[in-house]
Amino acid sequence: MKKLLLAAAVAASVPSAQALPFFDFDFGAGGAFNTLNDGSIGDDVTLTTNPDKIELDLQAKMGFYLQGRVGMPVLPDLKVRYETLRMESGDANGNFDFFGTTFNVEGEAILDMTHLDTALVFGPKFIPFVDYLDVGVNLRWLLGGFEAEDSGGNERVEQAFEFEGIPFVVPMLHFAAATTIPVADVQLSGALSTFPVTGLNMTDWNLKARYYAPLPINMLAKVGVEAGYRKWTIDIDGTKAELIPLPEEAQLQFDASGFFLGAVVTF
Repeated sequence: MKKLLLAAAVAASVPSAQALPFFDFDFGAGGAFNTLNDGSIGDDVTLTTNPDKIELDLQAKMGFYLQGRVGMPVLPDLKVRYETLRMESGDANGNFDFFGTTFNVEGEAILDMTHLDTALVFGPKFIPFVDYLDVGVNLRWLLGGFEAEDSGGNERVEQAFEFEGIPFVVPMLHFAAATTIPVADVQLSGALSTFPVTGLNMTDWNLKARYYAPLPINMLAKVGVEAGYRKWTIDIDGTKAELIPLPEEAQLQFDASGFFLGAVVTF
């Protein structure tokens, strides 16, 4: 089943000429809506612990992102992105363990996939028709978790993506590139973060196009639209992890994908 994601994004960037010498800052903020027509993201979410398994019919709620980039000569650029992504179900049922906590779910359930990306990337600065070309490593910090009403309906049980108070962090390879079509003034870009290892498999990629309208205010701010597609999959199984040992209770299968359409403002 295809999932559809409608996203509205507002981004702001400061040209390097206005920033500190040798530093280039780029910041943005945006949001996401859960449905477009009858589709939604988050239907394919499974929380597992051998041999039990629960399927959750979740829908993404309104979220936002903040991102920035610091460019430096010789040294790798630093890219930071914080994004919220909450998925909710009003009628979940099942008994299972999640990151060491036992849930007896009956009622509302929330899977919070809020995360922070901190990437160090290298790339050539001057290539004709290439806006940027990044290759590096990304640490994705899973800052959310799972919470749900228990079967008695008298209390909510919560468990974060952490062990002994330490947030769950996944090291990933990171690739990103963008180019602008001069005649159409459309920027095409894509990004991939991946760690394809048994027991700790995570891949997140997107492709998008951005167009700025020829408006009189373009000297002050550019207003445009962007559209694209994103897919994020996770397969964490602490019983199978070998390269990076994990506690056996680390279990999560997650698959969210969809098209997005948004508005963009760049200063």
